[in-house]
Amino acid sequence: KLDRWIEINLSNINELKRTRDLLERKISNNKRYLFLDLDGVLNTGKHSNFIEEHGLIEFDENGSVFDPDAIENLRYIIEATHADIVLTSTWRYDSFQKMHKLWKDRRLPGDLIGITPQLLCVRMADIYSNELDIVNTWQLRPIGSRGIEINEWIKRNNNIPSEWLNTYTYAILD
Repeated sequence: KLDRWIEINLSNINELKRTRDLLERKISNNKRYLFLDLDGVLNTGKHSNFIEEHGLIEFDENGSVFDPDAIENLRYIIEATHADIVLTSTWRYDSFQKMHKLWKDRRLPGDLIGITPQLLCVRMADIYSNELDIVNTWQLRPIGSRGIEINEWIKRNNNIPSEWLNTYTYAILD
């Protein structure tokens, strides 16, 4: 029964909110994911212009410096949803370890739990004849592949019994 024990300190002004949030997470079977792009979301043109206009440092050891306003928006989303973060950005090609280091070094909000796989080729079949499209069977980074990559990540990372309903929800921030 100790695994269900929750200590509550009512002398802390934020304790009831913390307890409510903790209970919501504990009773929910629903996993929540935020599939996140970086360029255009945290790495914004507005912030790049600000950096250039004020002669500030544009890069650190982890790459482009992110927009503080965009980081706060992400923090708000994560605090409201308790979603885990999966990167869909091309930054993921540098490896999960490097992205995890970036997350820790910059103290970014949320838990970065993964990166979507990189789609290298697509085979298309004619739905009427079931024949492969020989002309376009292979191309690097096909346009519109992000949804396929997200779907593949969900399939690989959700070992959830099929009889459960509403076992995960997700949002895509691009």
